[in-house]
Amino acid sequence: MLDPLSQIRKLTTSLMISGALNIILLVIFFYWTIKETIPTPYFELKPANKQEQQLPLALDHSNSDVIRYLRILPIERLIARLNQTQLIENGYTLRDLTLASLVDIHHFDLGRALMGYAQPDQKRTIIYGKRRNGQNAELTIYPGLSEKQFQAIINFATTERWPLTSQGLFLAMQKQKTIAPSLVDSFFMTPEFLAVEMLFGRAEIPVEKKELLQTVIEGDWAMLSTFVEQQRMHQDLSTARRQRFLLDYIHHKSKAAALLMLKTDEGVAVRKLDDSQVIAILSLLDERSLEGEKFAISLLTSPRSDAVWKAAAERLYAYVGESMPEKYHHHAALSRFVSKSSIMVASDTSPVTAPSQASLTVPRKLFASTSGEVAPVGEQISKLPARAKSSSPVTRPVTRSIPANRPLVHNILPPAMRTQEQAARPVKRERFYVVQDGDSLWKIAKRFNVDIDQIKANNRLDSDFLKPGRPLVIP
Repeated sequence: MLDPLSQIRKLTTSLMISGALNIILLVIFFYWTIKETIPTPYFELKPANKQEQQLPLALDHSNSDVIRYLRILPIERLIARLNQTQLIENGYTLRDLTLASLVDIHHFDLGRALMGYAQPDQKRTIIYGKRRNGQNAELTIYPGLSEKQFQAIINFATTERWPLTSQGLFLAMQKQKTIAPSLVDSFFMTPEFLAVEMLFGRAEIPVEKKELLQTVIEGDWAMLSTFVEQQRMHQDLSTARRQRFLLDYIHHKSKAAALLMLKTDEGVAVRKLDDSQVIAILSLLDERSLEGEKFAISLLTSPRSDAVWKAAAERLYAYVGESMPEKYHHHAALSRFVSKSSIMVASDTSPVTAPSQASLTVPRKLFASTSGEVAPVGEQISKLPARAKSSSPVTRPVTRSIPANRPLVHNILPPAMRTQEQAARPVKRERFYVVQDGDSLWKIAKRFNVDIDQIKANNRLDSDFLKPGRPLVIP
């Protein structure tokens, strides 16, 4: 029988040997683990917050990508990016591309923004894509602007209610259903509107600004800019130029221009325009008005073509809310609207008088009598000598009286065709001048040898300040 003490000793020795071996194995494992691990630094850095991190030197986008993004932003969001100086590509910053987008897309007035500072002397063109018509989409960049210039641009953009060019103001009015009064006042001060206003300032009947504004808006910018460029070159303020201006807008389907033509040159519209122009005016007079009714009745009783008669009758039938007969009869239209005086002029107490039956059967061959009166052919032949009876008749339209309230157009004939009284009447000649950079009232008065007060009175100037591009009438 084994001694219990010896068994305890053997068990203790075995446990000690097992523990020592375990310790040795743990030491070896720890050693190899430490050997393969990277040494721990003396101190460990924590990642910085995003607000404290340095911005990248340049955005990870190309100029084309940024431009395509900026083009879809409204003007308010573009103005907010004028102070961002992050680099994009080729040394251009975000504010450089933002300013270029403002000028190109929203017609930002860079010239007025830098008033008192040097204007940009560097321009670069960037192609950022293709347009729908296949042409290159380009954007003009203004590099090299100083910090002071950008601050002036930001101040102008944030303080000015409408920091746009004349074209920008024009396009903004066309987009708005109800035009803001401040936008209208800003457009009234543009050289383009002042040129139109000066042209109509010579009309015998006063024309309001809102009438001119509505006419201009119903056209397009190309028409207005072409007109202003022509006025700068030729300085034509004649009646014929005003009439041609209105006809151009009538051709562009402007209702306001048609009404202005009847207001300022009704006699010309009735007697001097060709059939296509007259029919074009009638087609625009879709709303019943005093001018439209008078114009249609005048055409209906004039020696015009069948097409004009039919168009005038169709407009009159529409005014009274009736359908025009399928087969047009001129005498029936005269009986309906003229003989029976069925159309009463608004604000007028008397109906339009019907012409006599003789005046409706036109044209009629007439002879001029020695007394200057015009008589029918049968009466004149009976009074002529026998040798004069074989003479060929002269075809003349029947004359008719013109209402007293109808505006007359004077001085539209050349000097050779005017009467002695018209030729003896003195013609007031005035000169037209467009203010250039560096001009002053003193310089202009000295150049044209006139008094400064006369220039101010003739152009209704309240101060001596002259804006470049403003047209002046020199007495």
